[in-house]
Amino acid sequence: MKKIPISVVEHSLLLLDIIKWTFLATIVGIFVGGSTALFLKLIDLGLSIKFTKESYFILLPLGGLVTGLLIYFLAPKAEGHGTEAVIREIHKSNGNIEPKIAPIKMIASVITIVTGGSVGKEGPAAQIGGSIASTFARLLKVRPETRKKLVICGISAGFASVFGTPIAGSIFGIEVLFLGQLMYSVIFPSFVAGIVAYNTASYLGVGYHHATIDITEHFSRSFFVEIIVAGIFFGLVTLLFIESLKFVSDAFKKLTLPNYLKPAIGGLILALLLALGMPFNIFGLGTGTIESVLDGNQINNYSFLEKILLTSITLGSGGSGGIITPLFFIGSTSGYTLAELFGLSTVFFAAVGMFAVLAAATNTPLASSVLAMEMFGPEAGLMSSLAIVVSYIICGHRSVYESQILDVSKGDYFEKPTPRELGNAKKVNPKIDGYLKDIIDWIDFKRNKK
Repeated sequence: MKKIPISVVEHSLLLLDIIKWTFLATIVGIFVGGSTALFLKLIDLGLSIKFTKESYFILLPLGGLVTGLLIYFLAPKAEGHGTEAVIREIHKSNGNIEPKIAPIKMIASVITIVTGGSVGKEGPAAQIGGSIASTFARLLKVRPETRKKLVICGISAGFASVFGTPIAGSIFGIEVLFLGQLMYSVIFPSFVAGIVAYNTASYLGVGYHHATIDITEHFSRSFFVEIIVAGIFFGLVTLLFIESLKFVSDAFKKLTLPNYLKPAIGGLILALLLALGMPFNIFGLGTGTIESVLDGNQINNYSFLEKILLTSITLGSGGSGGIITPLFFIGSTSGYTLAELFGLSTVFFAAVGMFAVLAAATNTPLASSVLAMEMFGPEAGLMSSLAIVVSYIICGHRSVYESQILDVSKGDYFEKPTPRELGNAKKVNPKIDGYLKDIIDWIDFKRNKK
């Protein structure tokens, strides 16, 4: 019998792999897209209830208390901003996530958002997506490696269906797990899951507010410098946010109180800040302020600092919700402030800031660049990309996702890192001698040239 050529076997197996993952990722995409649609509609329903400003003096601590009770007695792993928990389970247990995470996370996040907590929507969607994908894998009794891939698909599907950005969502799922590495082995199923989830949510009535905004700037040497300087600024703003969130989280961990009371304490602090005159539009999702900045309206120059404080308290105390919408708020309002100070286009730098801060905080420059294109048009991605990469570098070896694995350093003058979680205290060691050697070599080169 004639032996089958290896190339035939190879391509046959690859074809079977595509068929298998088309089926599995489509199922994940349908269920995650449907769950995201339900989650977003519950948020809209809750936000449609008109409370007076004074009501939030009670709603903020009450929402924190209810959230704390739900999470700490029913699903402790549902605490925080969602995506972080999924990343942790992917690295430590191949994505073995409890089924009850999905409903508890959904309810707790809706409560936090509706009662004024400063959080977003993508983290819960990612954790809900991961929980659904893990449950699906458990029902099929697949291998741990397959379950891990399905859960990554759940992240992509959740992100894609929340923001209506299937390509960026798909890339985010395979980029966010590591600093410096893309999970190419999951690229096809992630794209399938992201596209299917987005279309499922759209079919179920979820509307997405994308727009092509005119942020075209005439390219010049000065503009080139402005973009790089802006990237440095956004990286430092992101660094401030990450350190602020860590400081508040550590402070709440040291409190000798039952864990379920800590979100209520956080809500009480937020209520106090509101009573002391903190602008009401900074609380909750804050999407109205983001839209206002992008429409060219004036805002308070300190809005991004106020949002950093509110988000750090909400999530640091154990509140439930996402972190990307607050990052959009911080990025757009800090971009507005930078532009105001130097007489530049506030709309342009607000748009750039959204994605530059996102890239730096999550270590996802590629997904952030594609997200800019999907949300605001190709020109936005083109003009934002340089600031995105600079911001990503300047923020250093940090992340809002402490379970993200550090795989490569962000510069030439650092030791090659040993892969480890970014939440570990030890950072990448700088190689000062390497920097000095380059300077000496350059001086010697100039002398010899003369």
